Amino acid sequence: MQHTESVLIIILSITLTVFLVVLIALGINLLKVLASVKKLVRQAERVVDTAEHVTDAFKDVAGPVSLFAAVRKIAKMFKSKAK
Repeated sequence: MQHTESVLIIILSITLTVFLVVLIALGINLLKVLASVKKLVRQAERVVDTAEHVTDAFKDVAGPVSLFAAVRKIAKMFKSKAK
């Protein structure tokens, strides 16, 4: 009986050791993946901020450009009627 118990304890110890090593390796890889995701999120935030600045710039320019286009159309209408 003692021999069987010893063999079972050895098998259980080896299994638990392998399981622990695998979990440690998975934990390290998970930390690396999370660091990469964190970098990607930072870059995405920068892109969004840049896009917001660009859209704000277009909003600022859109008013004068549309006014200029309207004035140009009116000028063309007067030129065509004058001829």
